[in-house]
Amino acid sequence: MPSPIAPHRRDAAIVYRPLVAAAAVAALGIALDRHLVSFYELPGVAFWSLASVAALVAWLVAPGRYRRGASWMPLVAFASAFGLWTHLLWNYHEGDSIGRMVAEQPQPACLDVVVVGPVAYLPAAPANPLEPTVAGPLTETTVQVEAIRDADAWRPARGRCRLRVAGVADQIDGGDRLRIHALIARPYPTLNPGQYDWAAVELGQRRVAEIFCPDPACIRVRQAATSTPRRLLDAARQWCRRQLSAHVDGPGEDLALAVLLGDRAALDEERTKAFLLTGTIHLLVISGLHIGMLAVLVWGGLR
Repeated sequence: MPSPIAPHRRDAAIVYRPLVAAAAVAALGIALDRHLVSFYELPGVAFWSLASVAALVAWLVAPGRYRRGASWMPLVAFASAFGLWTHLLWNYHEGDSIGRMVAEQPQPACLDVVVVGPVAYLPAAPANPLEPTVAGPLTETTVQVEAIRDADAWRPARGRCRLRVAGVADQIDGGDRLRIHALIARPYPTLNPGQYDWAAVELGQRRVAEIFCPDPACIRVRQAATSTPRRLLDAARQWCRRQLSAHVDGPGEDLALAVLLGDRAALDEERTKAFLLTGTIHLLVISGLHIGMLAVLVWGGLR
């Protein structure tokens, strides 16, 4: 005699995950602002504000027979709120933002900053007969501006910037407070259709300006970080880099840094192009070893 089959319960198949819906509509609002409102230069503040208010009003005053359809209106208001938030971040700066104080043409400046990103050392570019000058080694990181000098006075300022130093600035680490004499400018916008939008990429990383220091001697460490999480993380990264450099010789060193630490700065253009053409560029972004290390850490912590 066949065993009886348990009756199917419809409510048991319904899984309630409100955060998934909230994350989806928030991403939809951000995407609509970037690819619709900003692309067609619509008045974003008015557009998103009216959309949010209209959705909430429609939800509150909807009659009984339309309540089920109006239940989607809070999600529309939530997406509009994230669209407004994205529009404000991309198009407006605070009064003391460094992005409002500098122009697109580089100008000399003296700034007090704090290092908030990893410090990367880029090797010298290979010789190219098509390039009139050969770029030397560079040091690159992200800094948070605290003040800018205006004649004899200091003005408070804020905003993230990309800092590039011509040479190896090995005196700086994560969390250090620096005083630098450099050139500062806003990233150039696109000049031709289809051109790579460097300014948009920088703004997507919350960086509003670029700082170029012609020599490491133009940087003075005002206050060295001691035991901040950023300092400890940079120290661990530098230790791993030194261990790899000591045990891996030749061209394999650059590849090991890229695969194990995600540091692709030392890879030349030809080797990167080879990974792109063979469809194995994902090995430089995330590999099975990364997933294995993450799984061991999570499994060990959750036990």
